[in-house]
Amino acid sequence: MRWGVDKAKPALYLFRQYQNTSDASSRGMINQHLQFATTPTTPTKHIIVDGNRSAVEYCAPIAAMDTINFDINDALKHYMSDPATIATPEADSNLVDCENDPESLTSSLINTVLNPIVDSVAENPDAITRSSSFDSLQVLLKCAPVFPIYNKTFPTQPDCELFKLSRSSSVLPTHALSKIFDLVVSGLSTEADIIHNDLESDEQELISHHKQLLEVFGFLLQWTIAAVETKAAEKSTTAPTARGRGKGAKAKASGKDKDGNWDSSAQLQTALDTMCKVLKLKLSKIFLTTSERDTFISLFTRPVYMVLESEQRVKNTAIRMHAFKVLCIAVKHHGHGYGKNYKGFRCWI
Repeated sequence: MRWGVDKAKPALYLFRQYQNTSDASSRGMINQHLQFATTPTTPTKHIIVDGNRSAVEYCAPIAAMDTINFDINDALKHYMSDPATIATPEADSNLVDCENDPESLTSSLINTVLNPIVDSVAENPDAITRSSSFDSLQVLLKCAPVFPIYNKTFPTQPDCELFKLSRSSSVLPTHALSKIFDLVVSGLSTEADIIHNDLESDEQELISHHKQLLEVFGFLLQWTIAAVETKAAEKSTTAPTARGRGKGAKAKASGKDKDGNWDSSAQLQTALDTMCKVLKLKLSKIFLTTSERDTFISLFTRPVYMVLESEQRVKNTAIRMHAFKVLCIAVKHHGHGYGKNYKGFRCWI
């Protein structure tokens, strides 16, 4: 096996390769690769010359973490039926305790759970596959409706009070939803950069690893955008028709924005940009069957169509242009079919 040190490989994969080889030369190359991959986010004192110790110090915590066994088709089946039915057995116990005590889901508690997840994914996108992190994110997203209340009927009611409340309105504070949005988009963008480098260097052994990460981030992105758009729709329908005048009115409006009237337009535009970035990758090298690739592409196109159904979003030229760009790339490079017949879209392809 040939090891190069010019491209960073996921630490968990490297650690497993280190465990499975006894060749001293290969171990030395893996160790160099580990140092290259982890130096930017690891204190210098952890860089030890001895290969065995450095591999363990760098990667044992990552290898020891309990990772998810993610099936995109199963996840989508439950999500499309009723997100509240998605099992989250490894979610943070503090969130589980809130399920029948919604009042205890405070901003402080949410930040206590969410901030370490944000930090870990910022250091390494692989961290999104940690069971506790992934399930905690799903619990938080369950607290925000993803369908307008008049557009969706559910076969059953949730067992817990927290998710019953989220049927009609968001229990998740906007600052938390915004933080999750940033986390998912930035993690996906970083993973796209890593994939681009690995595809360029023909790192075949990492394909299945990248496939899972793309599906996990894509699934969470679809869910997050649905929650954001449902929140935006609620905001537009409850916006007051009367407008104040003068500096006093402006100051009052500004204070209200800080308290909760979150404008997600900039984040949404960044998300659409990141979708384009991912769709420009050679996905046929990662998703080897048409059905797998179509399923993945739908994780991007489905929320884009949701965005284009919003009159307020379509009025925003930047968002409209970015949304159409996602669909253009999906049709041109990945054979996406529905977009070809989408009203107002055919002139773009």
